[in-house]
Amino acid sequence: MWFVAAGAVIFAIDRALLQDERAARAIVVDDAFVAGLRARFVERHGRAPDAREEDALVRDFVREEALSREARAAGLDEGDAIVRRRLVQKLELMLAGSVHVPEPDDEALETWMRAHEDELRVPARVTLEHVLFARDLRGARAEEDARTALDTGAIESGDPFVRGRAIGPSSEARIAAEMGAAFARAVIDMTPEQGWTGPIASTYGAHLVRVIAREEARMPALDDVRARVAAAWIEERRAALVDAEIARIVASYDVVIE
Repeated sequence: MWFVAAGAVIFAIDRALLQDERAARAIVVDDAFVAGLRARFVERHGRAPDAREEDALVRDFVREEALSREARAAGLDEGDAIVRRRLVQKLELMLAGSVHVPEPDDEALETWMRAHEDELRVPARVTLEHVLFARDLRGARAEEDARTALDTGAIESGDPFVRGRAIGPSSEARIAAEMGAAFARAVIDMTPEQGWTGPIASTYGAHLVRVIAREEARMPALDDVRARVAAAWIEERRAALVDAEIARIVASYDVVIE
């Protein structure tokens, strides 16, 4: 009777282990999961999958899941820097999605703006008129011809410019992209009171320049940049909360450096 009882216990344990093993090797694809696959297909392709495509989605998932489990069982995920980094990134994304960041009030946004003035400041802009004395037409005489035109008042004796005579209102960076950095640096601080000035060199030749209007650099009003500032404030706060949570996780481990 003892042997029979022991055999029954061993048989029961074996059956339980076999069921556990079968359960561990089961890949369950239920209706909710298929609905998720279908939704991702719609998001990517803009339409619902047909029966053949849906069957292929399920087969692809089953293949990937089976191979993924076998790879983990074989320890292929251990010691792989790429896999480790991918897992870290997924956890960081999960933490970023789990932290709650309240909506900022105006005081918080204005404090953030003061701390980021360099990023938010609207640069000075000028609206100007210029007359070109083209280097490709006049060669080395371009600058001298421009100076003579300024001295004699013959401003209109310049050459045609493909983009026209007016520029702006534009910032220094915008002018530099069109006319070259040296030209932009020379004109950005000019004022309407100066009248015609030059010659000022550009990538095209020598110019006589007159600033028509000037807008000084300024900080924008909160209402003008509210959405941008609020998004940056929330992202900055979320990053701080995630960093704090990661620090908590790291501190929960005993680190031994041998």
